[in-house]
Amino acid sequence: MDFDLEMDPEDALLAKALNKISQSSFVADYDPTQSEDADRPLIHVSESDWESVEEWSRTREDLLVGPLVYNIEVANRLMNKRLWLRTLEMDGIMYLFRVYTSLDRFPHPRVGFMTCNFSVTVGAAYKQFLMNKRRYQVDQLLIKYGLGALPAHGRTDKIWGVDVDRIYTPVNVKNNHWISLCINFELRTVEVFDCDGGKHSRYVDAFANIIPRVVKKVQSYKEKKQLVIKPYTVKYVPMRPGINRSSCDCGVYALKFIECHMLGLQLSLLNDDNIYAARMKITYDLWKAAHDPILIERMRKYVPPKTVCSDDIVDLL
Repeated sequence: MDFDLEMDPEDALLAKALNKISQSSFVADYDPTQSEDADRPLIHVSESDWESVEEWSRTREDLLVGPLVYNIEVANRLMNKRLWLRTLEMDGIMYLFRVYTSLDRFPHPRVGFMTCNFSVTVGAAYKQFLMNKRRYQVDQLLIKYGLGALPAHGRTDKIWGVDVDRIYTPVNVKNNHWISLCINFELRTVEVFDCDGGKHSRYVDAFANIIPRVVKKVQSYKEKKQLVIKPYTVKYVPMRPGINRSSCDCGVYALKFIECHMLGLQLSLLNDDNIYAARMKITYDLWKAAHDPILIERMRKYVPPKTVCSDDIVDLL
């Protein structure tokens, strides 16, 4: 059963809860007993776990997940296949990737996960760079990202290229479409994951040119290296044809492509037959994190940084 799009947004998830819709209802030929399904880590939520989300949806309780206030409005946006994800949800999941890495719950400790605002900051820096390449100076906010002082939620204090081999970030292109990037400091590459298979040179070139300058700056603090600044190579990762037909699942694809790549799974595991289950998995993962005692304790002790980025965060409405 799909959401009733004429229903009040706050009641949509409640209606779903009352109907007790299982995950198998949304995935073609999905068999929850097949534990070896390759896409299982990306999409599967057990019936009992989903019932916990449904029970929470009836309480309308606000929950805290890093930078995200997780409430019924956010959950409904996640569960509505006709709505784009916004920066709130994107940053919420990137926070989980970041904090789970620091807790050794993910297998790759030398990986970093950035925020949507990081991408905005890189784009703004690139505009300054193009105005005067010879006199361009790396923005102090970008240096803080490179030193691991930012993002503030889930701060790592790991230096790019010294303690971190690659970073991932979502990017909002044209203010209506999400892609994601893997920036590899060792290979000096920017890999582009776009479910629509598009080319976005205007946005991607910013990372290819600005990131090497940040890496040189932050590594000079640690090891006094004199690195040669040369743009990174851009690589567009081939996509499975005919996905994202609704055009509204781009944010889900962007997040799940990051997860796939980080876990060493094939991006082709994701398709329009299981992308709604991926929405459910994101919905559950955020709910689960909000009830994780270790994350709750971290948030209780969280102290915001004295300086924050003043750039406006680009959002999808």
